[in-house]
Amino acid sequence: MTILSPNILPSEKITPTSWSLRTATGQLAHVYGQTVASFCIGGCSFKHTVLVANIDEDVILGTDIMTKYGLKLDISRGIVNLGEEDVILRRGKDICARVRLLEDTTLPARSQVLTQATIDGDWESGQSVLLEPASDCELGRGVFVARTIFHLRDCNPVRLMNLNGFR
Repeated sequence: MTILSPNILPSEKITPTSWSLRTATGQLAHVYGQTVASFCIGGCSFKHTVLVANIDEDVILGTDIMTKYGLKLDISRGIVNLGEEDVILRRGKDICARVRLLEDTTLPARSQVLTQATIDGDWESGQSVLLEPASDCELGRGVFVARTIFHLRDCNPVRLMNLNGFR
């Protein structure tokens, strides 16, 4: 299901719901309820019922909205397809850059953390970026960096997850 953070809602009416939400680590996230939100992706605008919950991201696009409106995510080509329209998630060539955490971060087993990082190099602020670890990048056994799409700024979100300790 598509989920919105309450931080990005203008004063929408939130109705109670029986839905519950678990994070990747198995912890419960607080669900405020559900509401109808307006979306604009490329040239397509629509309204959709979404969960409102404590999440670190602004929006988590669910398969519910993708199925209902025919959105097709093609990670390898870097696009979201809506019928006849391709919305570009990245432009041009793949460009590699070093990502540096802004502070030391402790990542216990069976946990995840959203932290801040900077991107080395001279990049234009505001451009859309897909953070994706290199295939040969080894942070440590069981430690992963999540793929993230964001608008580049001085402090950028990076989600780390430590899957060690799961059986």
